[in-house]
Amino acid sequence: MQPNIIVIANSTRTFFPKLDHDLVHLEYEYALKKCQEKTELMLSAISGYTPNATIILTSFEPPRDSPYGFMDYKMENGMSAIIESCNSMLKQAAKSGNRIVLLDWGGICAKVGLDELTDEKMYYLGKLMLSRKAAEAFFK
Repeated sequence: MQPNIIVIANSTRTFFPKLDHDLVHLEYEYALKKCQEKTELMLSAISGYTPNATIILTSFEPPRDSPYGFMDYKMENGMSAIIESCNSMLKQAAKSGNRIVLLDWGGICAKVGLDELTDEKMYYLGKLMLSRKAAEAFFK
C-alpha cells in the first residue's frame, strides 16, 4: 500500500553537513553543484517511489553559521546563495508538479527561533523532532 501524503522536513545542516567546508576549500561552483545534485536526487527518488502521493516538502532554512560570518549575505557566492539556489529548485519542482507542496521552513525558523525548534525531551520520549511551539507553527 502506497502512502497518500509524505512529509519531508528538510534541514540544511543534515542534508548538507559539509557545505561550509566544501564552500571554503572546494570553491563555490563545486558546493553549488553538489547541493543541486542532492536536491535533484531527493526529488527524483521521492517521485519514483510514490508516483501518486502528495509530497509536502519544507524549504531549507538559512544557514546558522557561515565561514564568512555576517558578510555571507553580501556575497554573491556565499552559503546563503547556495541555499537560495536549492530552495529555488524546490520552488520550481512545486510549481511544475501539482503533487508537491512547499512549506517555508525558513519562515517557521524565523517565527519560532532556531534555538526553540527542537525539544530533546520530546524527542527522547516520543521521537518528536519539533518542539510544541515549532509544531504549532508548522501546522498552521
